[in-house]
Amino acid sequence: MADISEKELVEMLYADIGKLMWAMVWDIANEDRWQLNADEVYGELCMELTHVVNKYHKKPYSQLKALAVTSIRNRIKDIKKALWLTYRKDEEFALSLEDISSVPGVVTEWFDLEGLLNSLSDDGKKLVFEVLYPSASTMRQILISAQRKKSVSKRDAWSVSPNKLILRRSLGWTSSKLEIAWAEVSTALASI
Repeated sequence: MADISEKELVEMLYADIGKLMWAMVWDIANEDRWQLNADEVYGELCMELTHVVNKYHKKPYSQLKALAVTSIRNRIKDIKKALWLTYRKDEEFALSLEDISSVPGVVTEWFDLEGLLNSLSDDGKKLVFEVLYPSASTMRQILISAQRKKSVSKRDAWSVSPNKLILRRSLGWTSSKLEIAWAEVSTALASI
């Protein structure tokens, strides 16, 4: 598949097996444990999909798709196994929110998201929601950035976060529109 870019291959595979990926996510999702939060698990599967394309992009599409499905299934097993072993070891040290709130000197104030949103314009609200709950478009932009970073980075330790460029592209906004919303959200956060 030399005539198709890696980005296009990731998008094709995502279109073909995206529903399967979400089905796998919901098989192990557990909102009570952050490591099994659906978005966390889905992010891991997206990274695995990108990894497969980076490594095997020259294979025929049918083989690449089979490799991607197998790799994603194996990644789900790894996540469950790693979490089970880690959870068992750390279980005795875990504290509930009730335990934490009873410890003297621990601040248990919660962030007032509703108050923040009420102080923002529609663009500001949309930006906040896009950061907190990334759309498929933003996830695609993050995958593309991860793919680029992985192909040029000589280090194994790197990360990708939803920066201004990713958000601007995924929202389809101009630079000035994003800057205005960004400044509004920054000002609102600073006043909290």
